[in-house]
Amino acid sequence: MGLGGAHALEGLGFGRQSRASNRYPLLMPQATVKRYDSLTRTGTLVSDDGEVEYPVDGDVMDSSEMFRFLRPGQRVTFDYVNENGKQKIRNLRIGIA
Repeated sequence: MGLGGAHALEGLGFGRQSRASNRYPLLMPQATVKRYDSLTRTGTLVSDDGEVEYPVDGDVMDSSEMFRFLRPGQRVTFDYVNENGKQKIRNLRIGIA
């Protein structure tokens, strides 16, 4: 991934990456739970800068053995993966403070 790719990632809330990390990107976004509905298993995460909101779908909880539900204000890290041409959150983990 060239420098253009790193700038594109900034818009997704991933922040600036060094030239070395562009060759081997380690993308582990961190966000805070804005809202979560345990009945529909949907919600929203918000990036640290508050500029990017990530939708949470029901499959997120299936991809993570760590959580049964999410609480507003809870910090999480996750993988942002491409599934059928759409970016999705998967593999939620406890966030770093």
